[in-house]
Amino acid sequence: MTTIVTGATGFIGRHLVNALAAQGEDVRCLTRGRPISDSRPNVSAHTVDYSRSDLGVSEKVLAEASRVFHLAGATRAISATDYRNANVAVTERLADRLIALGERPRFIYVSSQAAAGPARDAQHPKSETDADAPIEDYGRSKLAAERAVASRGGELPFTIIRPVAVFGPADRDFLAIFAMARRGVAIYPGIRHSSLNTIYVSDLVTGLIGAAQSGSSAGKTYYLGDDTVRPWTSIYSTIREVVGQARTIELNLPTSLIGAAGIAGDFVASLIGKPSLVGKSKAILAKPKYWLCTSERARKDFGFSTPTLLRDGMRVTYDWYLQHRWL
Repeated sequence: MTTIVTGATGFIGRHLVNALAAQGEDVRCLTRGRPISDSRPNVSAHTVDYSRSDLGVSEKVLAEASRVFHLAGATRAISATDYRNANVAVTERLADRLIALGERPRFIYVSSQAAAGPARDAQHPKSETDADAPIEDYGRSKLAAERAVASRGGELPFTIIRPVAVFGPADRDFLAIFAMARRGVAIYPGIRHSSLNTIYVSDLVTGLIGAAQSGSSAGKTYYLGDDTVRPWTSIYSTIREVVGQARTIELNLPTSLIGAAGIAGDFVASLIGKPSLVGKSKAILAKPKYWLCTSERARKDFGFSTPTLLRDGMRVTYDWYLQHRWL
């Protein structure tokens, strides 16, 4: 089986490529910039130019693929236009190129929980039947990309996946919490009293592949995550235990300060032409108290599960950071 993966050099993309390659699939990685080097005979890398309608790759690369996992996009950008260019326009060009070539692979679009917006409270996690209400530019761009994919469903069979907060080896988002925990500090960017769902990257990858293989998932949208309501305090305490820190000094930054930092970050980003780590969108995403959803539909349709315990996944993640000298 031949599978195309975009965003193959990213955190989730690398884990997905490894899982597909281990199953013996012919994996074709579309990457921007210098192609990745991989010695495995069934993994190939191809430089793609998403500004071109033909993507800058030969028809042979895109031909006869059974599945396309589309992960490429931007989680940080300077403006709403940049988010739209990176997340919507790229998705449209990829889908249109496949359609123009007469290809009909299962198109798995990896979106985000941000496309739907937060839950009302802990008793009402978001489901796929709830109205979508993204609260910032990133989420709005991901929702627009979802709709672009769905509008082409007659010519390109699709499944849309909305992962929750993903952690695991090579993840950079949780790295800062590990670094703080080793120093005996816990700084909450306005989220100390908030809750979310999480998912270990290997469980997510298994879910992505399961969705792609299922006939029941065609034309549908799914949340993928551990349905456990996790207060940020429990995540910080778990990481503290994993790194072996008995006590921590806790500080919860006010949301007003986070908002000001986001505005300042966007201003600096506009000056240097590169998105900052903390921008307005990131600050807005930190405000809601309940980033919660249910993965019941995925469990029913293709047997989705999250067997990795939070502590076990965090332990593997920490060991990876140490082994690769990220900490």
